Amino acid sequence: MQVLAPVLSLFRPPGDNLSSSTETAVQYHRLLSLLGAILVLALGALYDATNPAGPNPAWARLAVAGLFGGLFGLSYVAGGVRHHIAAWMRGVLYVLMGGVIVVAALNGFSGDYDMGVLLLYAILPGGVAIGTQRIAPVLWFLGVGFLLGAAGVLLGPAPLSKAATVLPSLATVAVAEGIAIQAYRATEGQLRECGERLHGLANSLSGVVFQAYFRPDGSYGSYFVSEHAESRLGLSSDPDDFYDGFVNQIPESHRDAFEDSIEAAVEAEEPWRQEVPFDTPSGERRWLLCASIPRRRDEELVFNGVILDITDRKDAEQALRKERDRFEMLFESLPTPVMRCTVEAEGPLIADANSAFEDVFGVEAASVEGENANELLLPNGDLPGENREQATEIDRRLLENESLQTEVRRAAADGPRDFQLQAAGRTPADGPPEFYAIYTDITEKKRYERELEKLTTRLQLALEATDTGFWEWNLDTDAVFFDEACEHLFGYESGTFPGTYEAFLGHVHADDIDTVEKRTRRAIETGKPYQVDFRIQRPDGTQRWIQCRGIVKYDDGSPQRLLGIQTDITERKQRAQELLRAKEEAENANRMKSAFLANMSHEIRTPLTSIIGFAEAIGDEVEADAEGPVPRFAGLIEESGRHLLDTLNAVLNLSKLEAGEAQLAPETVDLAVQVEELAQQFRPRADDAAVDLRVEANPVPARANEGGLQVVLRNLVSNAIKYTGEGGQVQVRTRRDDETSVLEVEDTGIGMDPEQVPTLFEPFRQASEGTSREYEGTGLGLAVTKRVVNQMGGTIEVETEPGVGTCFTVRLPRGADKE
Repeated sequence: MQVLAPVLSLFRPPGDNLSSSTETAVQYHRLLSLLGAILVLALGALYDATNPAGPNPAWARLAVAGLFGGLFGLSYVAGGVRHHIAAWMRGVLYVLMGGVIVVAALNGFSGDYDMGVLLLYAILPGGVAIGTQRIAPVLWFLGVGFLLGAAGVLLGPAPLSKAATVLPSLATVAVAEGIAIQAYRATEGQLRECGERLHGLANSLSGVVFQAYFRPDGSYGSYFVSEHAESRLGLSSDPDDFYDGFVNQIPESHRDAFEDSIEAAVEAEEPWRQEVPFDTPSGERRWLLCASIPRRRDEELVFNGVILDITDRKDAEQALRKERDRFEMLFESLPTPVMRCTVEAEGPLIADANSAFEDVFGVEAASVEGENANELLLPNGDLPGENREQATEIDRRLLENESLQTEVRRAAADGPRDFQLQAAGRTPADGPPEFYAIYTDITEKKRYERELEKLTTRLQLALEATDTGFWEWNLDTDAVFFDEACEHLFGYESGTFPGTYEAFLGHVHADDIDTVEKRTRRAIETGKPYQVDFRIQRPDGTQRWIQCRGIVKYDDGSPQRLLGIQTDITERKQRAQELLRAKEEAENANRMKSAFLANMSHEIRTPLTSIIGFAEAIGDEVEADAEGPVPRFAGLIEESGRHLLDTLNAVLNLSKLEAGEAQLAPETVDLAVQVEELAQQFRPRADDAAVDLRVEANPVPARANEGGLQVVLRNLVSNAIKYTGEGGQVQVRTRRDDETSVLEVEDTGIGMDPEQVPTLFEPFRQASEGTSREYEGTGLGLAVTKRVVNQMGGTIEVETEPGVGTCFTVRLPRGADKE
């Protein structure tokens, strides 16, 4: 097998998910089909040379050779042939056997024909046996071959005497072949069973089992790699690729040492053992233990071994080293005293101590080693609040429980001090019991506790002074504790509250009980602090508002107690209700104010319109008398009337908007059309003020109200002209962006301080304010503009700079384009 391995590897089939036995059968049958074609042609030529006169048709030889060659070729192109190549080969061998017997019979089994038949009859069953685990196909082939031979001898031209020699020979060969193949199959089955058991055992081990070989010519490789290679290492278990793939995954820093160790083991023919890091193809770092034992086999050295994953052990060792290093560093660097003692018959003897112990207790560790710890730290036998008997009791408890935490007083370098003692002990297998003791100085903490006790007393007094009481509810017993202040809140004399949760709920107003219980349950479920305001009824019938705050306390992960404070907030609630009533009254007054302004504006605007009309008529009638005072007075009346009308319109618009009476139903409006119309109206005014009014209007549909849009445009353009001096410029532009339709009004006027922008849209605000302001106006235009834009679903922005100008940008919802 090993000799044929290099040859058979040339005939390995491609990846068809074939089993290893089928793959081997394909390799053998390809080799046999190639050799069969060659031998058929070669033997035919040999027969022609030895018996040129005998019947031996060349076309028959070519046909049989073609069958072999065709099977060889089809095994490369047809997957079905590869999966059933043994059956195809048996068919070709049947044809070959029949053809040879026919040729031998036509030649009367004379000369070498009878020997050729016997030789072929003995060889071909071996080819039939390849690729099958059963003996039946071989027996069938032997039986059919015997029947064909018998028919050829009895029916052909050969003398009957040939039957006496050929048929017994065929029978002898058939019996010998059957016995030999049966024995071979039995041995092969035992070997296969043994191999399967070994493979199963290898694959059942937790590591990767392998068998590697090293030959004198320097070649190497693997005969076997268990299936765990893929799950443990991320590598294929294919023996041909495993070794190089494994070495390539070893980090370069360890690779040379790894290969050197293998070379040394091969050279010395000694067992090999190596621990090495390994990077899986997925990038995970693992640590492996590789071990194997060599065995000499012919000219090669075979290593049978296993690869074990020791990552957990390595991690544990590293963690242990780190823990040991940390402990030693912690032991020395802890700012609190630490000592290690061994417990002997005479008591706890100091074995080691850190530098903080030396500093606090004023001793050197080396000088006190072996001394009794209690005698060292309680030199006179006792201290105020502590004695040596108590220290001995602590030692006893430590030995029984192996750990404890308590407060002690010990003699430090600067006098007696309070410590929190934390100790942990153990009993080694090969020595006396020992323990570590940490002394945390709590002298100041104890002082603070005494101060805290004083502060707690003061706090209790403060709670009583602010109508605040403390309460606690035990969830296990349902007992409720009220301090004296809390009892007074509920109308009880000191010590008379019944002390149950049911009694507490009995005082809660019926409309508030559900809220109190829900908040309480949520606090118990979530563990979060809670607060709830509710009304109570005292035993004397009076009602008070109470604010309860509480927290949940746990014991072993379960809620055990609720505790907190309760405060009388009756006066606070009353003040809040008064403020609410005042707010409602103010809002109502504001609505009445808006309604009043709207009504008054209507009442004033009607006669004012008549006054403006009469002033225009008077001016028209006396137009010829240009030098008299009448035209001038008529013009003043008209101008003042229109100014007052503009003011009234602004007040009316603002009042409607504030009262919610303005109806600005949205529709699709072309901003360009609206801008052009307004520019025609304001161009005479701009010309009178020597201001260049320009329009850059592209068709831009917007969702807006046409009347509201005219209000916005008139206010913005009017202000721009008003605040722009002679020779200045006002630009009105329309455009669209991704989501809105945009209207811009920009001027080169006086501008304003950017700090004025936040209040610019408030009513009665102007760029110039006060009694000496330079520009006339009510300060309502921008307030109305802002509210109109908001009601149409838009926004308005301002960019301004003193002496440079101002730009108002209005963004409105986009409208649908006209088709």
